[in-house]
Amino acid sequence: MEIRLAKILAKLKITYGTSDPFELCNFLNIDLRWVDMNQHPLGKTSWILGESIILLDKSIQDNSRRYFVCAHELAHFFDDKGFAGYYVANRHYKGTSETQADSFATGMIYSLYLEEHQGEEPETVQELSAEYGLPIYGENYL
Repeated sequence: MEIRLAKILAKLKITYGTSDPFELCNFLNIDLRWVDMNQHPLGKTSWILGESIILLDKSIQDNSRRYFVCAHELAHFFDDKGFAGYYVANRHYKGTSETQADSFATGMIYSLYLEEHQGEEPETVQELSAEYGLPIYGENYL
C-alpha cells in the first residue's frame, strides 16, 4: 500500500476509533447512497459541486461484500480527489489507482476484523472474505 494511504488508514483508526468504512463515511460527512448500477461497477466515488459522494450498488446492500467495496471507494476519496478527469483519460493511472484502492481496502478490512475480534487475527483469507467480502486475490495485499 502506498505510504500516504497507510498513514491515512492509521490516522482514521486513531481519530475515529474504528475501521468500519460505513462509520467512517458518517464521521467524514461523505454522502453514501445505494443505487442500481446493474452490478457494474459495484461502487463509484464522485464529487458533485465540491461535495463527495460514494455510490454503492444495491445488489451488495445485504451482502458482506459491501464492506470491501465501501472501503475501496473510501481509498478513492482520499486518493483521487480532483483527479477525476485524469483518471478517466489515463489507463495507467486508473490501473494503479485501482490497485492502491484494493490495497487500502484490504488493510481497512484486516483492521476491522481485528477490531471486531478483540485483536485476534484471522486464520485464513476466507474468513475475511466471508465476513467482509475481501476478494480472494486480496491475500496479495496482506
